[in-house]
Amino acid sequence: MFELSKSISFFCTPTELVADPIKSSRYPIRVGGMIVKGSIVRHGDSVTFSITDLGTELEVTYRGVLPPMFGEDVGAIAKGRFVDGVFIAEELLAKHDEKYMPKKYSSSDAAVIGSS
Repeated sequence: MFELSKSISFFCTPTELVADPIKSSRYPIRVGGMIVKGSIVRHGDSVTFSITDLGTELEVTYRGVLPPMFGEDVGAIAKGRFVDGVFIAEELLAKHDEKYMPKKYSSSDAAVIGSS
């Protein structure tokens, strides 16, 4: 059972994580949201940016190869730990933008969907 619990990672929004930072203290978790425009700062082989669920912004740092679709106003999911108010990501995924969403969704719906 212990091995299974090490491979499970929970998903939450920035608002949920900031409200309950203990969620990330024991095991890595996944947090998702839209990358905030103007928040991407590159530092050599690492990057710092913020993601939002339209309620809370969360600072994320990541070291590694960025996904091809990574950029401002793009949905992202990061797996890692929340340490001292910053989410330290060990994995990073970029999600499709709204042009890949079904026509029934508006751009504001896409932002919310991108965070889940």
